[in-house]
Amino acid sequence: EPKVFLFDEPLSNLDAGLRTRTRFELSQLHDRLGATMVFVTHDQIEAMTLATRIVLLNKGRIEQVGAPMDIYARPSTRYVAQFVGSPMNFLPVARIESGPDGAIVTTVSGVGLQTSVPSDSLPGANLTLGLRPENLTVSPHGTLRGKVVTVEQMGDRSLVHAELADGTQVIGVDAPITTARGGSEIAFAVEGAKAMLFDEMGKGYHADG
Repeated sequence: EPKVFLFDEPLSNLDAGLRTRTRFELSQLHDRLGATMVFVTHDQIEAMTLATRIVLLNKGRIEQVGAPMDIYARPSTRYVAQFVGSPMNFLPVARIESGPDGAIVTTVSGVGLQTSVPSDSLPGANLTLGLRPENLTVSPHGTLRGKVVTVEQMGDRSLVHAELADGTQVIGVDAPITTARGGSEIAFAVEGAKAMLFDEMGKGYHADG
C-alpha cells in the first residue's frame, strides 16, 4: 500500500493499441487508489491524458509547471509551445501596434492580425507570432495566403501544409474531405484571439499577459 508510485516510461515499449489500453487502466488505477503517482514520459499524449500537473523539463531545467490545459493554452516558452499539443506555427513579425483589444501584429509576409495579447506587456522588437494549426482554417476569404506543399488526411480533419510568400512553412486545418492539392493556392482564416507572441529569448506572451 505505497503512498507514492514512480513510473519511469512504463509504456514506451508497448505497441500502439496496448499503450492506449494500459494508459486507460493506469488512469482508473489512480482514481481508485487515490495515491500520488509520478510518471516520467517523453510522450505528450501520456502527459496530457494522465497528469493532473505537468513538470516539463528541457535539458534538466524546468520550463513550466502547471495543469495540462494551462500548459497547452498558455505555454511560458517557445520550447513548451513546440513540445505540447499540435505543432505550433511560428511567423516572423515585422511590426507591432497598440489596438483597443490588444496588440495588432503585421507579419513579414504583410498579413495584419488583431491579437488579444496586451501590447504594453511586449518588448519592442524581434517578436514571433505563434498559432496552432487549429487556429488556421482553410477559407477562400482567408487573409493568410500561400501554396500547398502537402496534405495529410487524418480522418476527422485534414492538415494542410503550406508555404507563405516569405518562405515560412505553416500547417492549417481543413475538412476531412479537402480539395487542397500540392502546388495549389490556399488561404487560411486566422483566429487572432488565440494567437501568442514570443520574444527572441523564447518567452511567451498571451491574452492574459
